[in-house]
Amino acid sequence: MSDSGSPSVPLSASANAFLDRIGTEKGNEPGLSEWLVSILERFAPMAEALAKGLVASDSAKSYRDRVAAADIGDRLRIAEVREAASARAAALGKLLAAERDIVASVLARAGYELLPPEVATPLDGTTPAPRQDKREPSAVGAPATAGGSSTPTKRLATPTLDRYGTDLTAAAAAGKLGTVVGRDEELDAMVLTLCRTTKPNPLLVGPAGTGKTAIVEALAHRIVSGAVPQPLIGVRLVSLQPSSLLAGAGIVGELDKRMEAVVREASQPGVILFIDEVHAIMGAGGREGTGDIASMIKPALARGDISCIAATTDDEYRKFIETDKALERRFQPIRVNELTAVQTLAVLKGIRPEFADRRGVTVDDGVLRWLIDAAAQRIPNRRFPDKAVDLLDHVVAHAVSKGLPQVTIAQASDAVERLLGIPALSADRFEQLYRAIVDAGLLSADDAQALSERLSLTTRGLDIRAARPNAVVLLPGESARNAEALARLCAKMLFGADERVVTIDFARFTDETGLRALLGSPPSYVGYADRHALDPVAENAWTVLICSRIDLAHAAVRAAFAPALSTGVVTDFRGRRLYFSDCVVLLTTAGGNDAVRPTLGFGAASVETHAADKERVLNELFGDDGSACVDLVATVATQRAGDQEALAHASGYDALLTTVAERFSAQGMNCVWDPSVHAWIADAYHAKPDMRALERMVERDLIPALVRHAERQESADPSRVLVSWRNGRIGLISTAATD
Repeated sequence: MSDSGSPSVPLSASANAFLDRIGTEKGNEPGLSEWLVSILERFAPMAEALAKGLVASDSAKSYRDRVAAADIGDRLRIAEVREAASARAAALGKLLAAERDIVASVLARAGYELLPPEVATPLDGTTPAPRQDKREPSAVGAPATAGGSSTPTKRLATPTLDRYGTDLTAAAAAGKLGTVVGRDEELDAMVLTLCRTTKPNPLLVGPAGTGKTAIVEALAHRIVSGAVPQPLIGVRLVSLQPSSLLAGAGIVGELDKRMEAVVREASQPGVILFIDEVHAIMGAGGREGTGDIASMIKPALARGDISCIAATTDDEYRKFIETDKALERRFQPIRVNELTAVQTLAVLKGIRPEFADRRGVTVDDGVLRWLIDAAAQRIPNRRFPDKAVDLLDHVVAHAVSKGLPQVTIAQASDAVERLLGIPALSADRFEQLYRAIVDAGLLSADDAQALSERLSLTTRGLDIRAARPNAVVLLPGESARNAEALARLCAKMLFGADERVVTIDFARFTDETGLRALLGSPPSYVGYADRHALDPVAENAWTVLICSRIDLAHAAVRAAFAPALSTGVVTDFRGRRLYFSDCVVLLTTAGGNDAVRPTLGFGAASVETHAADKERVLNELFGDDGSACVDLVATVATQRAGDQEALAHASGYDALLTTVAERFSAQGMNCVWDPSVHAWIADAYHAKPDMRALERMVERDLIPALVRHAERQESADPSRVLVSWRNGRIGLISTAATD
């Protein structure tokens, strides 16, 4: 083991992450056989390149058999390996110790002969002398390499790349790039592609947020630490943004000059370009295919003059890259899939030390697992690991702002709820909702109980299929009269605002053209940029959605909407996925359509009849998808007359009176409403449950009477006016403000 005075360098983030994973899986003192199993499974090509005569597959099987037979070999502490890898990296003149140094140190301890020019750092207390680096100095702008036996040919200056690009390898050497954990398969595939003599141009394709840019940053870390094959040692990885090239290039021919300089500078050995959002080069700077950046860079790619890493999403790849066959042939696609929850947890554990070091905030494993669950349930429109990393960053920032040294689950929950606008639902909120629905006469006690019980599960993410709506209520025939009142009450009790109600009248969609009104228009069609009926749901997930008279819609429209209930996701004609997982959906039927004649909710019926009718109606509405929705429907509302005044109050329409009172209060008139006015509002609502009609009635009958009364006032002092409704007329009685 090296003494305290021996030279050493810090370990890279990926090397530390590997050692941490070993410690988690095997403890702080694994046996040598256990070390070799992990190394040969994880770094097989690297191990074969380091050790003479090593065949990774055969040796790995041999060591696995030994471990299975409880022969783990001599104990080798992680701290010893860490020190040996650090000393080896220092001896090689590296800035950071990488996984390669760990592998070489363990192989040397196991007795393998390392191939030159590798330095075997023995784990026996001695330290090798630092190697004299006889390489030529790098040219202007080239980062210092951290290992390897040779350096690419001396480079020319690259003023254009320096001006319009960002040197990722220099940023990695300076510690400006974050820790990257995982994605080893994709990274290895990219390294392999870059080592090819033809088409050395990897194209990372995957959904937004899956970590495509992070993979390129991981490559920059590997290059700096020297953990790359010989052709990539010492190269510069330069990120190039098309928008930077276009800025200020308004003069004719200016963009051409810039692109010629970029290609010339990138054509020299040891330079790799990285173009994120590569689809942006199509049509950038000119008409697509003639004079744009893509047309200028394609010849260099075709000749193999430059090596380029690109990244884009699936939709943009299909839309822009696949349609340009000449450009598509120049790249080797590498698929980047969304990480699983387990893989994302490893990513969060890998970046957690940075938050502890830089922000002074610790986060334990329980909080990390909670964040992953919250991201999966609450942010379905984004991908792992990006959404989980965002939540971790947010809860750490929340802790910093509050001066807290550690994040607890309760604190994380509070921060995430505020970030995502998730309503805070106490345990007694659902009992309150049940009581309010029953008191208002909107549902029977059984129906209200079924709805509140389902919401108590789904709003907490405890249902098995969390992607589907929180609850669905079917309001057939006359029961539909209560839909808006029930929606407003649910919105107020659950989401804190009765305005969170979206109403879509499906009776408008009587033919197939209704599909465009519901889901928008496809690209290049008229109305593509216009809003469509489901946009409000996309903009605010926590809503109550009323699907009014859905039985009158065309069958194709009902079929297009059915996935909203069966899976919780609808894809509109723009290719955007709309999620209904946080919605409460109310389905109302007119009952007059020959195809769908619901008989639900009328008279007493057994539970079996109730369930059978529910399935029949859903099948008639949504075809094959109907059966998938049966268990989702919390209740089928039974018809109830209800107390009219309570019904109007629950609907939120009596808020009209509050609004009117506030308007006249500003004019010096304090309105006090007699119960007869509330009854008048309730009668009008019950006769025609239409908010606009009720507003027109108030503006026609109530407000003019108040205006005339105000005009007749002789005193400028505030007055108190008792407003009543008698014999079809508004009655007004003024009293002193102090009465």
